[in-house]
Amino acid sequence: MCHKEPSAVVHFETMLAYQGDDLVCDIRVLHRVFWSYYPCIRAFRHCKPIVQVDETHLYGKYKGCLLVAVSQDGNNNIVPIAFAIVEGETSDAWHFFLSNMRQHVVTRDGVGLISDRHESINAAVDRSNGAWSPPNIVFHMFCIRHIESNFLRKFKASYLQKLVVNIGNLLVNFTKLLTELPSKVVLTYGFVLFICCYRPRYSRTVREYEVCYQHLREWGEAYTKWLNRIPRNQYALAFDGSYKWGHMTTNLVECINSVLKGARNLPITALVKTIFYRLNELFTRKGAEAEAGINAGHVFSDVMTSKLHANQLASGNIQVSCFDRQNEVFEVREMPSGLEFAVDLRGLRCDCGEFQVDRIPCRHVFACCANQRLDWQVYVHDVYRMEQVRRVYRARFRTLSNPTTWPAYRTSVRTKSVPETRHERSPQDDALLE
Repeated sequence: MCHKEPSAVVHFETMLAYQGDDLVCDIRVLHRVFWSYYPCIRAFRHCKPIVQVDETHLYGKYKGCLLVAVSQDGNNNIVPIAFAIVEGETSDAWHFFLSNMRQHVVTRDGVGLISDRHESINAAVDRSNGAWSPPNIVFHMFCIRHIESNFLRKFKASYLQKLVVNIGNLLVNFTKLLTELPSKVVLTYGFVLFICCYRPRYSRTVREYEVCYQHLREWGEAYTKWLNRIPRNQYALAFDGSYKWGHMTTNLVECINSVLKGARNLPITALVKTIFYRLNELFTRKGAEAEAGINAGHVFSDVMTSKLHANQLASGNIQVSCFDRQNEVFEVREMPSGLEFAVDLRGLRCDCGEFQVDRIPCRHVFACCANQRLDWQVYVHDVYRMEQVRRVYRARFRTLSNPTTWPAYRTSVRTKSVPETRHERSPQDDALLE
């Protein structure tokens, strides 16, 4: 595969081979392997600057874990960018994966890394010499769904989990919801409801966060003490510097894991080939869709076009007051509610929080642009333009052809099995990585 796809990045570590307790000389066996295809590496340059990582277990003859990293294009399509097969979800395994990904795939700064709060991932980030920390990659951030799960586990509320998830899927008023639930449930599990009620509309501003935090404190100091152990810039949109791009979960990479579910029983070679062909199909199909959109005259992606249209319609009943025409500072008032928001077009900020999180004009920005006859399109991030989406899928995978046409690969005879408990690094391992 490397011969047919020479621009692919492949790094592996090996370990000593044993038959029983006897060392087998001149033979080393696979311990870990990292790979990323050239089209995936190129694609990430034109995706949103976010990376979600997760693991999924392998169920074939040789156990282990498949580590996956994904990003997202401007049309909200999932774009896988890197993979690794490792012995398990250990600190060493995650360090191997993250360090290779940082070196070969995520080479730009200003990227948000989103994961669960597994200790092995945190340990790997800590030992990365700042490669995944500010000011390089800005923030390592946590999936809010895993925080919710950790809370439920901590406070023994598993029997409420289904209820909590269902509540999280509803657009409801927080206070109204609490008044409708039994008081015992409200007092005991106020924090869970706090997290989940706002899942469709997360706290995008400091004010919203403080209101929710105060609600949480009223239900019990134990809940806020537990939450305070997690740095708020690692889970709250109001404090993440907008580097999450509105993503609060690792659902993107979890979707990829579900797609690969049928392939997890395959041997390693078959698994790698399956991923290769599925990625080729994805890039070919999405590239054709982007090309068709451009030919149809679409300027922005379909998802963003719908969102922009909705925001523009919602801007019709908003009053605008200009405070600084030169620096493009305004105050708007929604009618009939009377809610007021400050808008800074040059600073790309609005008090509602949506402008800086989504990187597209919110309803208040549309109102300001209409009032001052400004072009709202300049406030749409380039990642949402169809030309940028097409660039994501521009690089092509190369055919592998018939294996009989591949160059001969000379190596030692493989042993039948590898004891999972034996692992010893040697200088040869490091030489293989150079």
